[in-house]
Amino acid sequence: MYVSRIQKTQISTRAASMTYFPPVNGPLPIPPQRAPQELYEEAHRNFTIGYSDVVLRNPESGEFFFPIRGIEPEKGSDWFIGGRIAVGETVEQSAARHVEHDTGLLIPSDRFTDVSHFGIAHVTEREGQGPLVRHAQNNVLVANLKPDEVEALNDIVANGKLTPEYSGGEWYDPKTNKKELPGPIKQFMRDLFGHEVMMEALHAMALEEYEQRFGSKS
Repeated sequence: MYVSRIQKTQISTRAASMTYFPPVNGPLPIPPQRAPQELYEEAHRNFTIGYSDVVLRNPESGEFFFPIRGIEPEKGSDWFIGGRIAVGETVEQSAARHVEHDTGLLIPSDRFTDVSHFGIAHVTEREGQGPLVRHAQNNVLVANLKPDEVEALNDIVANGKLTPEYSGGEWYDPKTNKKELPGPIKQFMRDLFGHEVMMEALHAMALEEYEQRFGSKS
């Protein structure tokens, strides 16, 4: 797994001075760490936890891959690949790690685009411990797969090699499939459409500005 070193940079704003950590090439001073389960649950009782969720897309067919949850929450529903962000990771690095863990696909972190965000809360009943309320802030990223990666993913699903967290998976074509999707997935689809329309408009504006300054590319 590729991780980047974190370089500390000061950024001043009118309201306050904040510290920003942009990723640069090189190893992290401290590798991403997974908290012990007891500490993780205690953190959930007191804090909102950050997650990276991933949607894989076949750009040739326009389909999106959604795994089917095999456990709660959202058991039996189409959902995202993903999980919590470890200390020392960017959301893109976390996305790459979870895709590798859940599917076996190795996708570089720079191929993930952060397009949507949502908050979610659910209650888990623990015998003898009472309810545990989990509140998460989720970042949803998309990655376009290459043809060989699409084929590999289909083989992984067909052979039941997804992690036990998922009972299977399916491709979803938004143009033809009228299946009702969970709210966060519908929000992702809207946000992705808006993001790509905006990027196309910005590209057209940039091209027009280029031609006005330097003449037609042809």
